[in-house]
Amino acid sequence: MIERRDITKLDLVKTVETLKRDGVSCDIDGVEAATAFLSLREYNLLHGYKKGNPKVMDDVKEYGIMINWFREDPEIVDPAEEAVSIWNSRQVIENAQRVEGFLSFAQFLSGKGISPYRITSRPGYTYEWTKSWYLSKYGPNFDLNLIRMQRDINSITNPDFKAQEIKKLGIGYHFEDSFENAELIVAKSDATVVIVPQPWNMNYEPTHPRILITEGFQHRMKMISAFLTLAEHITYQ
Repeated sequence: MIERRDITKLDLVKTVETLKRDGVSCDIDGVEAATAFLSLREYNLLHGYKKGNPKVMDDVKEYGIMINWFREDPEIVDPAEEAVSIWNSRQVIENAQRVEGFLSFAQFLSGKGISPYRITSRPGYTYEWTKSWYLSKYGPNFDLNLIRMQRDINSITNPDFKAQEIKKLGIGYHFEDSFENAELIVAKSDATVVIVPQPWNMNYEPTHPRILITEGFQHRMKMISAFLTLAEHITYQ
């Protein structure tokens, strides 16, 4: 049985003060932008239906599982490159919805004077599409300087970029959906990482004390449960 925590015991004042002091950031894909569904749709349109083996969200049990799907196709020369081209396509990036609960999370922090950095390992050629998404979701006054990503137009996905940027900015708390990236971040920076619940990380057991998973708040929207998990951690640390 899932234990439901009493949110009235959380010290949100202390949480806000801590985030103001130590800094906070978020990944984009799977944390703010719900790109997984559109990536899956693109995969099916380009490959799944043609091969007579379309996939559904229940099949997305691992962060990079699309690479494995392409490994099963002898016509694909580079499975990783093929998967990355779908994840980072303009169609996916510009048309994604927000992850449930993120807008409420962002509005709460904004009301307290906190603007999280958005730190992503998306390749540099996606910057214009990423910028377009933020302006469409938040309007022309969104601070584009909050978006931290590679700017080399020819760059490829760099898993180290997030960890390097978090360390450079001195970020204390980061929200992430990939436990692989979370482990990289805690190894290369001093940040505490909160895992936003997604199908590809539900069975993950943290390997480091600075990686937090949602326990007791699963009945709430994804980003809200992640934020409450962090608030609980800060309240009792």
